[in-house]
Amino acid sequence: MKLLPSLERAVPKEHLAPAALHDLITSLQNIKIAIESSVSNEQKAKLDNLDNIINKLTQLGDDPSIDDIPTAAKTVIQNAVALFPDDKKQEILESQVYKKTFKLLDQWEQISAPISSQTDGFNRNIEFDKDYDTKFNDFQIGLRVGAIGIYNINVLTKKQAQTLLKLEVADNECLVNQTLSAAYEVNASVAGALNFINISASLAKAGELKLDTYFQVENNTPTYRALWAMFKAPVVPWSLKSVNALLTVPNSGTSLGYRACALKTGTSFTIQGEMGVGKSLVTQTDLKGNVIDIDFSAEISASHQHTITGDVSVFVTKHASCGKPLLKIMIEEADERTNALNLALQAQIKGLDKLAGQYVEMLLSKGNKIVQWLEKNSSPGATLLESLDSNVNKDKWYKPIASLALGQESVDDAVESLIGNELQNVIDRIPLSSEDDAEELADKVVTKLLDIFGASDSTAIESYREAAEQALQDELAKLQQHIRQQADRFKELIESEAKDVLKPVKALGNEVKQAVTQFDDDIEKNFNKIISKYREFKEKITAALEKSANIKLGLAYDDLRKRSTSLSHSLELLLDAPDSPDVQTFYRSLAIGDDKKVARMLPTLLNTGKVKILAESTSIETMRNNTTTLGLSIIGKNITSVKDVIKQLNVKVDTSGNLYVKQEYKVTATASGLGETREAVLNLTYSIAQASQNPDFVGSLGFNYTNRDSKLHTVNEISEFLYSLDFNDNPHFNNLPNDVSVPTLIPDYRKNIAVAQYNKIVTQAPTQFTTSEICISLRASKQTYRKLLGLNGHNLFNNAMTYLIYLTKRDDFYQEAMEDIVEIYEELDSKYADYNELFSLLLGSPNSTNISLYTIKNDLRDLDSFKKLMKRKSKLPYKKEKYFWLRVNSKLEKYAEMAGALRNLPTTLNAIEAAVDSFIVTSGQKADLEKLNATLKGLNKKFQRELDDWVEVDSIVKNAIDDLYSKFGWATSSVNLRLLSLLLLLQESVGEDEELFLITITLSNASDERRVIVV
Repeated sequence: MKLLPSLERAVPKEHLAPAALHDLITSLQNIKIAIESSVSNEQKAKLDNLDNIINKLTQLGDDPSIDDIPTAAKTVIQNAVALFPDDKKQEILESQVYKKTFKLLDQWEQISAPISSQTDGFNRNIEFDKDYDTKFNDFQIGLRVGAIGIYNINVLTKKQAQTLLKLEVADNECLVNQTLSAAYEVNASVAGALNFINISASLAKAGELKLDTYFQVENNTPTYRALWAMFKAPVVPWSLKSVNALLTVPNSGTSLGYRACALKTGTSFTIQGEMGVGKSLVTQTDLKGNVIDIDFSAEISASHQHTITGDVSVFVTKHASCGKPLLKIMIEEADERTNALNLALQAQIKGLDKLAGQYVEMLLSKGNKIVQWLEKNSSPGATLLESLDSNVNKDKWYKPIASLALGQESVDDAVESLIGNELQNVIDRIPLSSEDDAEELADKVVTKLLDIFGASDSTAIESYREAAEQALQDELAKLQQHIRQQADRFKELIESEAKDVLKPVKALGNEVKQAVTQFDDDIEKNFNKIISKYREFKEKITAALEKSANIKLGLAYDDLRKRSTSLSHSLELLLDAPDSPDVQTFYRSLAIGDDKKVARMLPTLLNTGKVKILAESTSIETMRNNTTTLGLSIIGKNITSVKDVIKQLNVKVDTSGNLYVKQEYKVTATASGLGETREAVLNLTYSIAQASQNPDFVGSLGFNYTNRDSKLHTVNEISEFLYSLDFNDNPHFNNLPNDVSVPTLIPDYRKNIAVAQYNKIVTQAPTQFTTSEICISLRASKQTYRKLLGLNGHNLFNNAMTYLIYLTKRDDFYQEAMEDIVEIYEELDSKYADYNELFSLLLGSPNSTNISLYTIKNDLRDLDSFKKLMKRKSKLPYKKEKYFWLRVNSKLEKYAEMAGALRNLPTTLNAIEAAVDSFIVTSGQKADLEKLNATLKGLNKKFQRELDDWVEVDSIVKNAIDDLYSKFGWATSSVNLRLLSLLLLLQESVGEDEELFLITITLSNASDERRVIVV
């Protein structure tokens, strides 16, 4: 690897003389300092002139009377060397830095034309074919050995600078742009470094890096003078010290100097922010949906962080007013289709343990003193943190952890807060007992903490880790003593309470029941058992809540991005304390793509005011302050009858992020084949109720179709399923009237991409995943919710009837006859082109479900087209002819019933909203809530009953045949035609500008590893 303490290794040799001269000057100054105390007074007087000579060297490029800078520089250097004693003079002349400087001065390219005329630029390809030794002063970007890099210098005019970079320069000025593109690695060393730099293994792998610097100079400056000024003190874009020292402030009167620098890496960026959970509604119902209990959680907030993968660009300038470094960060997403749900798998949600504690209390027994005591004492992280801050010197705990995790030696309030918060979270989530070995526990905690910062595989100085573990071990031992004291207090508590109060705790399982009964036999051991089981149950709920919040966050982000015209995100940061070590660590982490450290440090630096957000895009603003709703539905018999909540309560998170605790898990409305399960669930009522309470509700509005294969779908099955969502290839499509449009659920190009991604996953890792699931869910954004409430029932009926008559499965002559009958009615009177008019006539009244055959025959008998239909009917076989009118009549009645159900949909949805709007949410209104629940239950039953015929899955027999076919490579996975009609009808009703359905393919295994493809 070729190390770059600056861009020196990539700059052409003909432009390196100024930087070499700078190094020689530094060397001469260091030699002078080293010897001046030991030389004679005469010699010392000579050396006193060195500063004047060095000043001449640094000003060579600014003297317009000097045309040949290299020759002038050599003369001044020789005068400087002559000031030293003979032994040192010889040492200097033989030194590498002296020889290198003279060699590069000879190679200096003297281009006299004005810099503004160099519009063609200088271009060079570089092959990095060997390593170079270099002194580590801070840290280095390394260019991979064998990699091909590209280096060029370009000149940007005033107009180009404004258009491309949004930088203002004077009319008589231009910007010299220096660019390096290459594959890169990151390296660091303790040797010679002021601060220990830790680079995690994840960053050691090579990526793509592009570096840019922009040097401001007057147009008429000779090219050689401009380049001399630019190269004599080059800015290092990945070093905040260099950037802060060398970048000039806009409008400061300085016409010569670096205006900006930029880095672009193909890496990732992690966004972190608050997630408001609001008041979660907890309902407990029996299997029939009757409310047993109801409660509302207190309002809480959680923090979340998620990673956007793509190209991250950092553009650095100085703020015009305060002169501090200003960072403009742009993130261009790598993949618009998969990123949303990938973030839903990867995002870290913290703070939901508080909500989990409230849920646990509701599940065990609301208001129970013992449950409340266990919750209060189940999170000892704050106690440990307080003990560390009170008893341990910062140098013994925070300093070694900062060195290991952040790569910086110094510690301030921001770093303490960052490390302390992560430590508290670790202690609150890991198993902890007073009987554990304190040394092993300290090792486990430090390992976990370093892993959070991406430094678990650090090759750091072992003494740092030993110091941290020793400091932590002593305080953990004190914490364990505190837990022993808690055991005594718990003993007093259970002795003072009645037996009934102990029942909820015993629901944690037989071990806990036995520990409570025999508590006095071994107080410490039994208490550890009880508190650990409580923590285990709470962790089960917390994990489910995090999964739920993750999915909600992913859906919110997907919905947000779906409405965006651009997939780029921007963030503008002001580094208000650039000299602070933790701000320098933050900048370095950003420069090399260490998104974990950036994500964890940014909130703390914002809180302490060392970094300020000046502007950010809507996307990032929304995700940093996302609001979601995490409700809990407890479905089953009375929860107090459960003997072991850890084993018996099944915590489920559905594909929309809704959380259920079920005693009995029953799947209905499914069809199963040999290895496949297809399920369609329509339960819009309760989700509409949730959305009514919270218009920002994100999830699924109660419709889900899943096609799950326990042996993985074949690629052909995935392809056929996705292409079955389009009617264009269906032979019935051509029968549609010209004025009927059928929307597209998913564009073909996205289907192709999804199939290719699925094929890649199952090909590259054929044994990693065992189950695949295709899921279609109805999106639940604020806009979708409002549009569903505004559906036009009249139009829904008309379109539904068209789909049913022309697009559903055909039954030979009977189906053709229905088409003929509705078209003949239109001949009779054009108003019957509206099926609402036609079927009002045929049904006779709004509440009727029967169609009179006499009406049809009587209305149409005189029309020639009807006579032709009757003539064709007369040629049918006897049985078919006999039952003709009966079959046609029953089908028309069925279609009228189904289309009528959709016509009623807007009325039903608005009735749900009205019922919820009239209900005021307070914790003391159980009777009112039961009334609301009864209303919703009634509406839901009516709603499901009416739409039941639309929500179909194919039969078990057909599934079995499909499975058999798939063994021969004949894929037959598809959505039922009638169900697809419902999806298309809803999509058409809200308009194609609103993508109504989210389609995902999820691969999973027994270890709960998941890969999600968003179609």
